[in-house]
Amino acid sequence: MVHLLTTATLDRLRELYPQGRFEIRRFRLNIVVQLASGEKGFAENTWVGHTLAVGEAVRLHITAPCGRCVMTTLAQEDLLSDPGILPRRHSITKPTSPYTFLRY
Repeated sequence: MVHLLTTATLDRLRELYPQGRFEIRRFRLNIVVQLASGEKGFAENTWVGHTLAVGEAVRLHITAPCGRCVMTTLAQEDLLSDPGILPRRHSITKPTSPYTFLRY
């Protein structure tokens, strides 16, 4: 299983929940994608059922959204505990997908 997220999604989550700290390390991602297209928001939701190319040799077949656990809300180093992170992410990304993070 590989977890990825776009910087566009992180930016959108920050706009919608400015009191939260949506930082990459909070979500323990394997891959962070910066979209060349400049697309905004939750681009990952449209990738299920497609194949993503990473460089010349790696191909990831996107099979399903991937749920994240309560760990994303817990304190980590200088990130304070924020129980609003998980419910916020779930409510924002529906109805397209219950999660922004994808399983490959």
